Amino acid sequence: MYFPYIKIESTYYIRAVVNTKLQIGVILTALIIFVMAGMAFLSPDPNVHQSAKSNPGAKIATGKVLFSKSIRETHFSGTVLIRTLPANQAASLELIDSTGCVLDKLMFSEPLFQLRTGDLNRDGSEEIFLGIIKKTKFDPEVKKRMFIFYVDSLRLRPLFLSSRLSSEILDFAASRRKKNQIVTIEKSDTNTFTIGLYGRLDFGFIFKGYQRSYNSLTECQRDFNHEIYQ
Repeated sequence: MYFPYIKIESTYYIRAVVNTKLQIGVILTALIIFVMAGMAFLSPDPNVHQSAKSNPGAKIATGKVLFSKSIRETHFSGTVLIRTLPANQAASLELIDSTGCVLDKLMFSEPLFQLRTGDLNRDGSEEIFLGIIKKTKFDPEVKKRMFIFYVDSLRLRPLFLSSRLSSEILDFAASRRKKNQIVTIEKSDTNTFTIGLYGRLDFGFIFKGYQRSYNSLTECQRDFNHEIYQ
């Protein structure tokens, strides 16, 4: 095979002749080197840990489960739980299906102290009642508060994020007797305990009154359980 004439700094012209087999061998060798270099570049470094992406369908990870409740929705039944996480003393609220896969997760940096489920508006889908200890924009004091979430398209959605109730809240749940009513255990400044009733409005809940006062938390819890389970 002949290369074209190449002009050099001379008054003459030369013609380069290259052996055909040698040329093909050089081209194949260069191609092999190029392919191997590309594979080495694209291959992951075994000494570098790749960061895992969040997978909503991943199996349950490690961490201590503080609370776990069954939950049913119109097109779903599974479990909702609170798990403590080692990083920064965080905790997660997780929605899990019957196979043990996490469908949705909410992260909290504040302590969580209670978890309940109940059908607040009697529509066949249960809401999630979460107890959290934190301060809010309108109440800067750190105290126990009640958040309510619901399940929509297999996702956790906020329904009510309580700023404060009448007194210090110790427990809460949806009433089994009346639709759209919440029952609470609250502690007064005089160290007595009361069962509070709150009715749902479009924008939140309105205080409807206390049933009675208790000197003993055990007695108060007994009547509270009767309100939410009977």
